[in-house]
Amino acid sequence: MAGAVEPCADGCLDLPGATDACASDAVEPCFNDPDGSYCGGSIGASARRDDLYVCVGRRTARIDACASGCDDRAGGTDACRAADPCARATFGNGADCGAGLGGDAAVLYNCQGGRTASQARCERGCEAQPPGVADRCAAAPTTGRCCLLRPPGSFVRGFSACGRGGSHYGIDSGAGLGTALVAGISGTVVGVATGHPNCPYNVSAGTCPSSCVNQFNYVKIRSDCGDPSDGGRDLYVYYLHVDRLAAGIGNGVHVNQGDPIAYVGNSGCSSGPHVHLEIVPVARGASAFLNTCTSVDPASRYCS
Repeated sequence: MAGAVEPCADGCLDLPGATDACASDAVEPCFNDPDGSYCGGSIGASARRDDLYVCVGRRTARIDACASGCDDRAGGTDACRAADPCARATFGNGADCGAGLGGDAAVLYNCQGGRTASQARCERGCEAQPPGVADRCAAAPTTGRCCLLRPPGSFVRGFSACGRGGSHYGIDSGAGLGTALVAGISGTVVGVATGHPNCPYNVSAGTCPSSCVNQFNYVKIRSDCGDPSDGGRDLYVYYLHVDRLAAGIGNGVHVNQGDPIAYVGNSGCSSGPHVHLEIVPVARGASAFLNTCTSVDPASRYCS
């Protein structure tokens, strides 16, 4: 006895090991696509989203499983996404050279939570450091003097902490919003933060809500020449309350004395546009922190 007959407007698909069916993208993912490679999420309804389908003659020639997802590109050139090098970071968050992660050996990766938050190409190579110390881009030969340029603008408030009668650990210099801020000394950018708005400042109390006192944009530089007063020590230079970073500035980037690094802002606990300059000399390889008596008066390292 004859079975039912179903006309197939676009032809019939001979499916090995399965019931044959009329041609459609619900049955054959590559049915409506020219030859090429396609992520499953961009073709037929029957395709698996994160698989890569190689289409030949409107048929699936091969399916590749993409462990890290599929990159949807134009013109049949989709490809499996490369594994994130930071997935191999074994020492937690921080800066890691690509060579130790199976990534690009000339790239410094900022790894956060097993993912690449940002990356910078190291023109002179990437230098791996001991466990617990952030890797870094190799520094360019030091240019400029081993002393600190004064920040732009007018003096507002001086260093008064650590036995000097107050609790201000740097120097504040007032300048117009957006004034260019340059590196006071040649070195490597080892810390940045952006995205923090101005914090409501209580003039009578002279402070801000505790929830945002330490939420400011900043740039942190490690000096090439060390501490101008003791070349055997490292010197870290902080610029706080900036508005935004200069083009190309990020962790691992080397800057020469006088290079633009940021723009004067009013971010964080601030009563008006200014830059807070703080410097911290420490033993070679030691970490630096703000607002401790390791900080010293920046004026003591100014260029004469």
